[in-house]
Formats: sequence, structure tokens, C-alpha cells
Amino acid sequence: MTLGTDPTYQLDIGVNAGSATLDLSSMRLRELSVGVNAGDMTLDLGDALEAHELTAHANAGAIRITLPLRDLRGSVSANAGSIDLCAPDGVGLRIRTEEQITAAYDFSHGEVTKVGDGVWETPGYASAEVKIELEASANAGAITLDPEGGCRG
Repeated sequence: MTLGTDPTYQLDIGVNAGSATLDLSSMRLRELSVGVNAGDMTLDLGDALEAHELTAHANAGAIRITLPLRDLRGSVSANAGSIDLCAPDGVGLRIRTEEQITAAYDFSHGEVTKVGDGVWETPGYASAEVKIELEASANAGAITLDPEGGCRG
């Protein structure tokens, strides 16, 4: 499916026991909500013209997200699943994690450091021209920043 690049979209996309690859290059997105239930999704927002709000949920599935070089707020959650996030160079990134015993957060490959209880930021976040702020939670799941294999699937 091909969508036009002029309108600003609000999209809600779900995958159940399947697989999807979404290239949202040149798109204007006000709100994007994606969910995977026992499936797999690759989401490329890298060249999005606008991307204001993102919600992503993996339930016994996997989502790989290439983040845009645009201001973005949102949340990601993994329930017995995984979410990989790939951030572009030059973006100010803040991730707030919800700590629990069954959560696995791996930010070791990203350029973030822990600045408070469950708060991770790139150096210079406060003065960054472009900022991405995400709430992250995992329940028997994993959220990884800049995994070795990337987010292209």
C-alpha cells in the first residue's frame, strides 16, 4: 500500500501472528500507534517529514524501529516480546524506564548514560536541537537501543 506524502496522518497499525515492514519515509505523522501480537514488525521512520507521537507495543512479538531525526514523544512496551530502537546521530534522546525484575533494558550500544532513577540521556540532551523522549516498559521482555544488527530487519 502506498499513501500520499502531503496529508498529515494518524495511523493505528496492528499485526497478529504475521509480519509487516513499514517504510514511512517522507510521511507526515501526527500520531502513530503500532502493535504486534505473536508477530514481527520493522518500522522505518528515519526519513519521516513529521513524526510527533509514537506508541509501540510488542506482545510475544518483536518490533524494530528506526527513529526519525525529528522531535518525537512516545512510549514503547514489550510484554514477553522485544523492541529494538535505532536512533539517528545528532538527536537528543531521553528514555525513561519502568524498572521491574522481569525487564531487560540494553542501552550499552547507544550513546546514552544513566542520569537518574530509570532515566537515560544522550550527552547534551538539554541543548539538543532535535529531541526524542520515550517512556519504556518491559514485562518479561527486552528493549534495546542501537542493537549490533541495526533495525532494518
